[in-house]
Amino acid sequence: MTNRKPPDTCEHRTLLNVLPQVGLDGAHRTASANPRYSDTVPVHRTLLNVLPQVGLDGAHRTASANPRYSDTVPVHRTLLNVLPQVGLDGAHRTASANPRYSDTVPVHRTLLNVLPQVGLDGAHRTASANPRYSDTVPVHRTLLNVLPQVGLDGAHRTASANPRYSDAVPVHRTLLNVLPQVGLDGAHRTASANPRYNDTVPVHRTLLNVLPQVGLDGAHRTASANPRYSDTVPVHRTLLNVLPQVGLDGAHRTASANPRYSDAVPVHRTLLNVLPQVGLDGAHRTASANPRYSDTVPVHRTLLNVLPQVGLDGAHRTASANPRYSDAVPVHRTLLNVLPQVGLDGAHRTASANPRYSDAVPVHRTLLNVLPQVGLDGAHRTASANPRYSDAVPVHIPADSQHTPARK
Repeated sequence: MTNRKPPDTCEHRTLLNVLPQVGLDGAHRTASANPRYSDTVPVHRTLLNVLPQVGLDGAHRTASANPRYSDTVPVHRTLLNVLPQVGLDGAHRTASANPRYSDTVPVHRTLLNVLPQVGLDGAHRTASANPRYSDTVPVHRTLLNVLPQVGLDGAHRTASANPRYSDAVPVHRTLLNVLPQVGLDGAHRTASANPRYNDTVPVHRTLLNVLPQVGLDGAHRTASANPRYSDTVPVHRTLLNVLPQVGLDGAHRTASANPRYSDAVPVHRTLLNVLPQVGLDGAHRTASANPRYSDTVPVHRTLLNVLPQVGLDGAHRTASANPRYSDAVPVHRTLLNVLPQVGLDGAHRTASANPRYSDAVPVHRTLLNVLPQVGLDGAHRTASANPRYSDAVPVHIPADSQHTPARK
């Protein structure tokens, strides 16, 4: 049965964080922290966190922490975390931790983590850790991690680690990691590490990493590292990284680093990074860094970063930093960051930081961050932090899937 691999759909629409010492080979993905594993499935429409010492070559992706590996599959509609010393050139993406590599594929509809000393220029994205590089492709529908000292201006995105750069493209349907000292104002997003910048574009369908000292108020999002800012836009279909000391209350999201704030909007179809000391209860999500809070909304089609000491049980997700909590909702179409000491078993996902837990639900259309010491085997995903586990399920989406909702 292992030879029945669809030639064009394996790993279709999946996400895999491949950590250091993970290579890619040929036109397929080889992600293994153990040299005994090798994954050779296509990377089409997948997400890959490529770590330091990972390069890209030509018009394809070359992601390898070992010089013996080289991946040359197209990067179209993929996600790539480009680390420090990674540049972008011209109208294409040049992501390389080694100056001998250069990737020049289009960045349209892709995700790029641009690290410190990366700027944006004009109405395009200029992401370069080396001043000799400059990327001027449109940022429409892309994801950009803007690091400290990056500002936003007016109704557009101004992301620049160098004051000589300024990006003024719309932020509609984009993802923006706003770092400390970044605020939000009124019903729009105000993300600026420099008080001279102020972004007031709508946050509808966007992703915002809100850092410590960021609160949420009422039924809207209040994300501000400066008490003079307050964002009250709806959180519907948005992504919010809630940091420590952030709680959730009742059937809504209560994300506040200041006890004076409380967000009670529905969490349906949203992304929430739940940090340590956050639990889940029953068939709903209970995410609270304060024992007085408890969120019991459904987790359907949501993203949840479950941190260390979080387990999964049976065919459902059990994410709890406190043994009194247990989440047993289906993991279908969800994203789960499984941390160290989390394994996968057989044809299902086994994600557990506690050996008493075991998740055996299908991985179909799900996202899994596989951490160090996690390998992939053959044409399947083998993600295990414990050598006793091995996941060999196909990650493809059948081509005849007609039940998916139509795009608006």
